[in-house]
Amino acid sequence: MKSNTPVSPQEGRQVVNVMEHVSEKALIEIVGDLSLEDKEFCEKETKQILELLSPKQFAALLLEAVTVIDLFGAEQASEIVVGRLVMNRKPKNKSVNVLAETILDVGMLVMLLAIPATVARHFGYEIEDFNGNPIPEDKLCVTVVIIDGQTRYLAIRKLREKYPSLVLSNVYAYFPLHWVGLTKMLQVINLKVFTWTNSDFISGLRGVGLKPEVEKALAYIQSLEQRGYNFTAACEWGTLLKGIIRKSLLVKAMNKPDINLEYENSEYGMDIHQEARKVFSGKNEEALKNKTVPEMIIAKWNAICEDLSKKEATAYIKAFLKALTGDEISEMVAPADYKRGEGKKKEEFVKEQFEKSFRAFADAHPYEEFRESFKVQGL
Repeated sequence: MKSNTPVSPQEGRQVVNVMEHVSEKALIEIVGDLSLEDKEFCEKETKQILELLSPKQFAALLLEAVTVIDLFGAEQASEIVVGRLVMNRKPKNKSVNVLAETILDVGMLVMLLAIPATVARHFGYEIEDFNGNPIPEDKLCVTVVIIDGQTRYLAIRKLREKYPSLVLSNVYAYFPLHWVGLTKMLQVINLKVFTWTNSDFISGLRGVGLKPEVEKALAYIQSLEQRGYNFTAACEWGTLLKGIIRKSLLVKAMNKPDINLEYENSEYGMDIHQEARKVFSGKNEEALKNKTVPEMIIAKWNAICEDLSKKEATAYIKAFLKALTGDEISEMVAPADYKRGEGKKKEEFVKEQFEKSFRAFADAHPYEEFRESFKVQGL
């Protein structure tokens, strides 16, 4: 079937059957959270897209409830622009390639969930095309944004580029049966269908009105992940709190920015980490990328705060890190007595060396003396 084939009644009935797709079922379970004005706006913009495409047989209203679009047909005919939310995670190439092979074998089995771009903008979301280019304001009224199905869209697009003469399945998209706020919609789809990682939800918080210090901490955490830190270590360096930032908190913050997102010690954690990176430079930085070292530092920092201020405790930890010798660093990075699969775990050797080094530093630099030198230096 070519992509510009009209949506037939038979196909329409098949499409309605597909509404058992889990993302739609999840949406149906939610009580609408929209004002009457927002709901009417969503319905008006949906109708506008339908009226634009249906005369050319690129869209149809099925059973007076389901708006279905021949997405690729309309796009190839230059009737619409297909976009994505800037904050949405981008599918990995590996996932796109695997799905492309599946589609080549059995065709497109599941439709995409989409909304008019004007609706996305109405709820405060930025939009771009699938090449990363911003969509001009005057094109938003003819742009459809994929909410669920980016990987499928990219997979079929990849196949069409690779096999231009091959007849592939149509790519259909449907608009929501029940309108809810876009943040709520994303929350449900990604929590119940694809299970975003915690870091993906951090991306989802962009532009929702976080406090500057919270946004800075979250951005720092993501930057560490990009450097190869595991999520636990990244969170601990970014917040100076033990453990990860839980997905449940991030999800709530998508609806109510800053709810329980208070990281009052994040500036100290980031400051300490910057010093740690100078000390554990090059390949030695690997020692900072798992939770062992940051959790040792968090424990020491909290203990020091019983005698010194947070600022003083931070300076103390930084001074300790600066005082580490090359041999001490080497022992924390690659313990000499550690043998994989034999005896103690690597983190036990790291902890032992850390404790040994810290005790020696603390004996040589009592807290009270450090406080006085701290004041003298005007820090």
